[in-house]
Amino acid sequence: MILVVNNYQDYPIMGLREALDKCGVKYRLKNGNECMDTAELSEYNGIILSGGPGHVTSPMIFEEFRLNVQLMIYADVPILGICFGHQIMAKVSGVNIGQWEGTHFYRKRKIKILENTELFAGFKKGAVIEALVAHRDYVADIPPNAVLTASAESAHASEMQTGVEPLLIDLFGKEAATLMELTTRMEIPTKIQALAYRGRRFYSTQFHPELSGQAGLKILNNFFGICSLEPRAEFH
Repeated sequence: MILVVNNYQDYPIMGLREALDKCGVKYRLKNGNECMDTAELSEYNGIILSGGPGHVTSPMIFEEFRLNVQLMIYADVPILGICFGHQIMAKVSGVNIGQWEGTHFYRKRKIKILENTELFAGFKKGAVIEALVAHRDYVADIPPNAVLTASAESAHASEMQTGVEPLLIDLFGKEAATLMELTTRMEIPTKIQALAYRGRRFYSTQFHPELSGQAGLKILNNFFGICSLEPRAEFH
């Protein structure tokens, strides 16, 4: 079973739950502000720290995200941090988190696989995949105990393909369209897209594999394999 820590963002959590269902993996959901008896950790094969609207650049309110930190300290099973989860793992590892002045609509980015380590098993080194990103904060430095495994060059939002903006326009109307137009003028410094931590089976991605089609599902499947789980489906 996988433990999913919900860091308070609705759309990625829906996408993550759908991806887990597609892979045929059982999971349990807990909120980021919960506590856990360390004995309960034995029930899980692995842990996913979800994305979320919080800002790691702000003074961190421990009560809001304490479960993330607790699991990083005490868990001896694999952990995958996604977006906010990626940032909080880097922050706890002692590196800087930057913030760009822009909105965080979902957009497609070209991600280059630098190391075909366990998380990117089956991808060729140097392969480029398309993945959805949505963030304002970003990991500015590689933690000393981690290896950079995927990257994306800094880019203007106008260089990226759109992701789910039509849905946002349907929901929020012209206001969303105006914000998206402003976003295209922003520089997005998100080179550090994936990390693998030395000595522990900890991995993280700035992009959202659960919202990134077959390639993203394959990455999640790889993580479940690291967790000694056998997903029902295979993705190419």
